[in-house]
Amino acid sequence: MWILLPIAGLIVAGIAALASNEETEARHNWEDKHRQVGDEVRHHRQGIESHLAQSRQAYDFYTLNEAYYASFRAADSAYVLLRDCKTSLGALKKMLAATDQKRYELKAELQQQWPGASKAEKIAELRNLTQFKMAVEKDFGDMLEQKRALYEEVARLNQQTEALKKTIGERCGSKGQLWHCNLQQRVAARRAPRYAASA
Repeated sequence: MWILLPIAGLIVAGIAALASNEETEARHNWEDKHRQVGDEVRHHRQGIESHLAQSRQAYDFYTLNEAYYASFRAADSAYVLLRDCKTSLGALKKMLAATDQKRYELKAELQQQWPGASKAEKIAELRNLTQFKMAVEKDFGDMLEQKRALYEEVARLNQQTEALKKTIGERCGSKGQLWHCNLQQRVAARRAPRYAASA
């Protein structure tokens, strides 16, 4: 987490302060919830797998329907968290850009003639910035990897939720067929305004 990066220096503190309240809150939300939501998504995905793998002829409409909506809710919460991650990654990019800019300025200043103490201070600041940049880059890479892993889990969950939806429509009798038809109509009605606006 960029708030806890253990690097001293006023310049580094100023760069870390670039994160807005929204970005800081998004980062805290990501840190607090990404493992929990990932576990929830995996749990729902595995539940759908087991329901679909059952070789019974008569599927329980209510059980499958509940599994469908539970996985839908899990995916929704994961997408909210993925947006928080995107916001947080944006803040890290801003910090990296500011760090690079300040490092460039310090390197240019070091080319000039400075008294020994001033030059040593500038070199120390440059080292701090370099350490900070490496820590932020590592944090960025770790977070990006976590984001990709959660996104892949959600994508698999969505595929299985789609298969579950078809199973309900095909194997749960007239009740399942009616549910599937109504669901398709609701989805089409929600998409219609979006397509009309883009046309």
